[in-house]
Amino acid sequence: MSDRLIILHEDAFSPFFDPFLPDGAEAGAFGGLGLIPGRDWRVMQQLPETQVWTVTEADGEWWINPGITSVSRHCYLTTKRPHDFRDVAFRSSRRRPFLTALGLRRQLTVLDRLYS
Repeated sequence: MSDRLIILHEDAFSPFFDPFLPDGAEAGAFGGLGLIPGRDWRVMQQLPETQVWTVTEADGEWWINPGITSVSRHCYLTTKRPHDFRDVAFRSSRRRPFLTALGLRRQLTVLDRLYS
């Protein structure tokens, strides 16, 4: 595990980790894939914690962090690919600048190296 946090753009999150909505979830937050704290707790308890991410809000930006936390949480995301608690986080600005195709490829390469 690295001793420093790697911060990447939200655009690299979905193609690499493949978020999904588990059966039985009521979802609705964060593009329809976010599990609602409290209402979807039973569904989350049935999933491996290495496949659950917490979406938080800080200083006007959204952050996607590995694991389950309850501080400043907005919702939870579940992914097909486990995060294995690596030191990685994804940032999404409210102004929503998108990555270029080259920028996305570069960030996916960083993830490939981190998870290889």
